[in-house]
Amino acid sequence: MTLLKKNISGWNWHISDPQIIGTWFANFAKAPGTAAQKIKTNPVRTVWKINGYYIKHNHPGRKRDKLRFFFFPKAKSEFNSAKILDKAKITAIKSIGWASKKDESILLSESMEGFVNAREFWFQTASKNQKLKSAFLLNLSELAWLLIRKKITHPDFHPGNLLVNPNDCALALVDVYGVKKRARLSEKSKLKTLGIISSMRGEISDKEACDFLLGTKTLLKSDEPIILWMRLLSLEARELAKMWKKRRNLIFQDGKFSRRFERNNGFLLIKKDICGISRAKQENFESNQTDFDVFETNADNAMKVWEKSFFLDFSRIRHRGPLAIEIKTGKALMFYDNRTPIAPPALSKSELIRRCTASNIPKKTIERIISNSIIN
Repeated sequence: MTLLKKNISGWNWHISDPQIIGTWFANFAKAPGTAAQKIKTNPVRTVWKINGYYIKHNHPGRKRDKLRFFFFPKAKSEFNSAKILDKAKITAIKSIGWASKKDESILLSESMEGFVNAREFWFQTASKNQKLKSAFLLNLSELAWLLIRKKITHPDFHPGNLLVNPNDCALALVDVYGVKKRARLSEKSKLKTLGIISSMRGEISDKEACDFLLGTKTLLKSDEPIILWMRLLSLEARELAKMWKKRRNLIFQDGKFSRRFERNNGFLLIKKDICGISRAKQENFESNQTDFDVFETNADNAMKVWEKSFFLDFSRIRHRGPLAIEIKTGKALMFYDNRTPIAPPALSKSELIRRCTASNIPKKTIERIISNSIIN
């Protein structure tokens, strides 16, 4: 693809067809919030949608990043990564140009109409429908196989960086920064690519995981699929252990994992589900409802149970944990949902024990999970 250069509003563009940005980019550069629809944002990146295109605006915050991206624009690197995938015939969102302005940069890509975020689709829809689930896992195994066969590495290969067509579960890579073509793939690189299946461990059986691994045609050192699957779960457990200290602090805050409501002499914490949706409303705990089993305890114990339950959540092991806790002057109430039975996933006892063991869950906790007892 030949890129043409053009300067618009101080931005140096490298684009296949300058007519694509026409007059709308000048308006966007002046007032993006008026000209385009904001899709998502964080301190270093904002994604916009306009006229059937996505604009990924990189705006680094740290001084060292500002210096690095001044000389090596992030959007240019991602554009080059997209070319690697295009050459390898691996489906990805199509990038058609990039621009830079000092340390900031923009990547322009075509939107994929009809496609949705794969992570949300998996957890909210596909994992609950066997036909969609099977199609999703099959296509994912083929994508992993292609990446490994083509000797391509993706530093952040997970469902949140994929798009999916809800009709046939066709997949496409959407965030390709850091994708590289290698002369050879190490075992560590292959394991990292295969590890995407571990993020779905809460919704799949051992057989489904093994079928995925067989579909990738990548059994390492003649491992049986089940042995490789346990290796992947153990690696996932190690990553969780590294992140646990930071996450443990976040579960007591109002944010990604919990809702927190300040009250006189205390606070109320309500869990969010894996898609970040609150599992109950604040008013549910302010009326005499019978939807909960309520247990009284002290504040220290309630917070320990909250931590233990979240660790199981992050390990993707279903259990009867508290939906909410209320702390007040050293005392606490723990609320457990009793509207529907909370049973372990549809796994055999041996499968469940293997999962818990791979995630370093204590034996006593495993026994409570198997017996469907509450975690307290």
